[in-house]
Amino acid sequence: MLILVAVVGVMALQQTQPSTEQSSDHTATRKPSVIQPDVPAAPPTTAEAAMALGKLLFDKRDYQAAAEAFSEAVRLDPNSAEAFHRLAGSRFNLGHTEQALSDFNRAVGLAPENAEIRKHRALAFLTLSRFDDAFADLHSALETGPDDPKPYEELLALTFARRAFDHAEAERWYEALADMDHAIPLDPSKADYFHKRAACHYNLKQFEKAIADFTQAIELEPDNPSHYLNRGYAYQAMGDEEKAEADYEQAKMLQTL
Repeated sequence: MLILVAVVGVMALQQTQPSTEQSSDHTATRKPSVIQPDVPAAPPTTAEAAMALGKLLFDKRDYQAAAEAFSEAVRLDPNSAEAFHRLAGSRFNLGHTEQALSDFNRAVGLAPENAEIRKHRALAFLTLSRFDDAFADLHSALETGPDDPKPYEELLALTFARRAFDHAEAERWYEALADMDHAIPLDPSKADYFHKRAACHYNLKQFEKAIADFTQAIELEPDNPSHYLNRGYAYQAMGDEEKAEADYEQAKMLQTL
């Protein structure tokens, strides 16, 4: 399995109240440690040997050396979608996203029905804030009926959340809200997503809805002081000073722990 370890953060939506830092979400996967055999010193002479060497180096997280091995595999077998896919993954993990995208394009061209390749290309598109392209790849991948759709849905949710941030940066709150309305059903386990949708409601002066979403964020992540603090702002905006003060006190207590 090809694992992309580079991350894409979801930044906090800005609010009119004093800002509270939210920890970024990441799409990162770690593999368990395994005992690896020694890497052969001789250069590979077949595409299969180059692929085997590249996989070994990739598992060791030596992405530069893995990219060199997969480049050799591509040279030896230019019709191998897997070789281009793995070369793209290595370059992506090195931070060479544009170069990786070119390799992903070759891989998709050779294997257009491969859902995993499209999912990984979507991550590259997302890294470059090419949201429409990321959406297109993820929808195409899901249409193939992958055995486990959850990783695709989570990345789709992340794409909506990232685009929501861009809308929020420009104070396009309705557009940001619409994107968060799409993100949450796809991945309802993220407290951060509820917090961000609450921020949209807050800035649209929809305080009751903001309180409901901040409350859901608290249920999912009860030790995060920023959820209480921002819910306090919403209560205060509605004139409920008692509940606002209770939330401020809870936030203060959690910040001192």
